[in-house]
Amino acid sequence: MTDKQQIDINGGHTQVCPNASQAIQNIYIGKEYIHELLRAHVSETASPTEGEIVDMYYFSCTHPLPIANEIIRKAIIELCEKRLDTDNVLCLTGEEGIGLTTILAQFAKLHSTHCVSYFCNDLESMRWNPEVMEQEIVRQLYWYIKGNSGDFDIATAEGITIQSIYTKVLLEHKRRKQPLYFVFDGFDNIPSEKFETIKRIFDSLPWAEGRFIFTGDAEKLRRLFPQNDKLRVSNYEVIRFVDAEIKDYFRQADPTISNDDLNTLCEITRGIPSRMETVLRKYVHTKTLQQLIDSNATGESDLFDDDFHKIFHGCDDEMQGLKVYLLDSLGKKESLMNKVSTTIIMSVLNSYWKYAMSLAPRVKGEDMEYSEVELD
Repeated sequence: MTDKQQIDINGGHTQVCPNASQAIQNIYIGKEYIHELLRAHVSETASPTEGEIVDMYYFSCTHPLPIANEIIRKAIIELCEKRLDTDNVLCLTGEEGIGLTTILAQFAKLHSTHCVSYFCNDLESMRWNPEVMEQEIVRQLYWYIKGNSGDFDIATAEGITIQSIYTKVLLEHKRRKQPLYFVFDGFDNIPSEKFETIKRIFDSLPWAEGRFIFTGDAEKLRRLFPQNDKLRVSNYEVIRFVDAEIKDYFRQADPTISNDDLNTLCEITRGIPSRMETVLRKYVHTKTLQQLIDSNATGESDLFDDDFHKIFHGCDDEMQGLKVYLLDSLGKKESLMNKVSTTIIMSVLNSYWKYAMSLAPRVKGEDMEYSEVELD
């Protein structure tokens, strides 16, 4: 899709989510555009870039892009592998920012020749489209059964259903004699109007032969699973990093950080990976750590607040216009405008800005430095 391409959005609409303090999203602007958007980096006519490996992970169009300074969760990945030696389904839980999506992405990438992955989030509801979802799963399974053949062409996967290749998947699984993994992120929050159609997709998956990892609590996810008493399901809670691991993470980036400052970083980040990565990118790499230390930030401080206020400082007219637009989207009448808390509007914008900022360090350009840190 080129920068100059025109997209017809007639009949589409922009919606502020029911839980407006959490997200703003473009809901739906046509099925064809959804397919095109999800596959922007996997064109059926374009060749992979030099050095790019073509496998199931390559054809997983919903996986998150790698982030700078990503913490490699080696111990958790090994635990998942061990659990799935005996369990059919493993459900990972943890507090916000603990890195569940990152763990699943790392797992899928590590097992990229035999792992189907699909990632959903509240900010990109197009991913809940059942047709898109099944097609993305099919494309990965199609590579699984045909990727090593000389005549492989992903374009021939168009229009194929999971059921139509089910037997071939089972035969390939038997031939390989290795696990066939499925990882699904965000499926504990399926929109109610999409559930029945998505459930039919899951009913067509090889539950007996496959091994599944979900994010979310098992009890909440069970309605997606087949009614089978022999299905072994377990939960595992991913916990925060301890102080020694936090200090090691920052020492690897800057050995000159004092022990007192490291103790302060333990308090600010609370061992939550997303906060650790943010501090490293925003303060350690920019040599402005002292600014954070002097700010009296705590473990409850919003690490994106300063960015947000810098962007909107001195933009009263524009903010007023944006507030009017958001209120209109919410269905509010102009006469009720003064009764709607500006705090709510700012919370919506702040949430959206955090989402945009989380994309900023994604590795997609020559100016970005990418490094990995392993923490066992």
